[in-house]
Amino acid sequence: MTAVPSNGNHGVTIVKLFWILFAVVACWLMVPTIFYLSSDNLEMAGQLGDLFGIVNALFSGLAFAILIVELHFQRQELKLTRQAMMDQKDQLKEQSEELKKQNYERLFFNLLYIINQEIDSVTGQREFENEEGFTLLRTVSMQIDSHITPQPSVAELTIELEKLFKKIIKQEFDIIAEKVWFLFKYIEKIGDNYGAETQIYEDILSNALTIHVHRILILYFLTSMGKNIKDVKDYAQKMQMNIDEMLRDHKKSFHL
Repeated sequence: MTAVPSNGNHGVTIVKLFWILFAVVACWLMVPTIFYLSSDNLEMAGQLGDLFGIVNALFSGLAFAILIVELHFQRQELKLTRQAMMDQKDQLKEQSEELKKQNYERLFFNLLYIINQEIDSVTGQREFENEEGFTLLRTVSMQIDSHITPQPSVAELTIELEKLFKKIIKQEFDIIAEKVWFLFKYIEKIGDNYGAETQIYEDILSNALTIHVHRILILYFLTSMGKNIKDVKDYAQKMQMNIDEMLRDHKKSFHL
């Protein structure tokens, strides 16, 4: 918060200086009169000059003291002003960071909405034309086990999966998979850049997609997209999925 100058102490100091100044001026005006009234000897003029010089020196010293005090007050005010500017700068920085965070959150929900829209728009080939969206992808997940036997290598499993995708759905699944992976990494970016709690975003993404969609994604990440097994395990864990259950017999292709 911005510091507030102490006006009370400042006012008391000014009042004291005023009375001191008043006393010195009074002495400066009264000394000659008192001197002449108390003596008729003009030879005392030398003493008057000395005394008057002392009063003048006192007056000059007081003026110098007032100048020092005023400089002190100006220095304090400058310090408070500088502190206020620094506080304002910090507030603007915090507001800017909060605005950036809001923009990141807005983009997160926009991307999630687009992903769901694209999944809903997935349509089936002639044999599966009565199914679409999440229901169609559930069929894909189930036929992975019934139509694809465990393959000895990732390359062979990739070929079989691509055949199954083309047999069941009309659209290219890679568009959806790439956006989901981007969104997953985007959550990490929000956490790294702003120290935000990423668990809430991970839960939202996990609950937005069905277990069958997550299973297809995990297999697609490891095969067609060639993602590192460690990164995919991280995805499965944060989506609250057991990667062994997701891969089932096909985990042999990845030597798990």
